[in-house]
Amino acid sequence: TIPTSGEPQISGLDNKTNLTTSTTAYPQISDNSTNLTIPTAAEPQISALNKSSTNLRAPNAYPQLRIATDFQYLTIGTDAWKTYITTQLIPSVVDYLQAALTIKYPQTAPIKSNAKKLCGFAPPNVLKTGVNADIFVFFSSVNDNAGDWVAAATLCDSSSGSVEMPLIVQIGINSPTIEIADPISNPLVHDLNINIMMHEFIHSLGM
Repeated sequence: TIPTSGEPQISGLDNKTNLTTSTTAYPQISDNSTNLTIPTAAEPQISALNKSSTNLRAPNAYPQLRIATDFQYLTIGTDAWKTYITTQLIPSVVDYLQAALTIKYPQTAPIKSNAKKLCGFAPPNVLKTGVNADIFVFFSSVNDNAGDWVAAATLCDSSSGSVEMPLIVQIGINSPTIEIADPISNPLVHDLNINIMMHEFIHSLGM
């Protein structure tokens, strides 16, 4: 085939050529001598990876991070405030982090503690039998009207072995500084509270 002056020439094609080009502008064109195919928009081309020659790790190669929480020492504050913290605020943060983060070295045994004190507290009761998680976070609350702080995270214990990671963390909350905020009727304040606690969780994870 000899193209006219208005057609660009394509050289170097023979019967052994298998050229595939992806486009959304042109219909399929088939040439018996070159096996040239230009797919339409309905036929996107996806190149297959040679798994034996690549070292790419799939996004789900590591398990999701598991976070356990405990509110045994969340004793200061109204019942409504404690309900908001334990059923709305902290679960929102934990659900997000567990969905967003994976862990390369997950815990293979339950988290336990026989220590007399963890960050100044007796170990929460659940740590006597063990918790299946990668990190355990327990909360306390105080009423510090004179203080200018909202919340603080403290590392109580870390994992042993070749890779040291946070294992048990305590987060204290200054109850007057966290306002009860219904996610539906007061979403802006609820989002602000989430950002505050997200900040403390990030500290807890050693970031």
